[in-house]
Amino acid sequence: MSRRIPVQEVRNGCTLVEAVHDRSGRLLVPAGTTLQPRHLRVLLSWGVASVCVEDVGDEVPALDSGAPDAEDTTPGAITIDMEKRADEILGERFHHCDTTTHPMDGIYHLARRALLDEMRRYGGGTRSGA
Repeated sequence: MSRRIPVQEVRNGCTLVEAVHDRSGRLLVPAGTTLQPRHLRVLLSWGVASVCVEDVGDEVPALDSGAPDAEDTTPGAITIDMEKRADEILGERFHHCDTTTHPMDGIYHLARRALLDEMRRYGGGTRSGA
């Protein structure tokens, strides 16, 4: 059995039932691929909204979009203040882009997720001083 899910809900270990192509028909990820974090980055950067995966239930862990990080030992909660600050920072960095259209929407989403993860790890601040 299969189901179509938003790319943001893709889980590590899910298997694609249908191949995923970009808007011009180029193959991005073939059918039968067991999805890993790098696949999510590709799908988001190409603006893919949803994929068809085998329905395996809820026992599959969530897909982690980043590389393993030895420093990530204290999983704190992301606060509304962190989200506001991340949006301010990214607003400055992406002021010249339309982040509502492909491919910038995917790039912005990845940058926001990475920044929020960094803020969470470092208690609201970032290593880079952003």
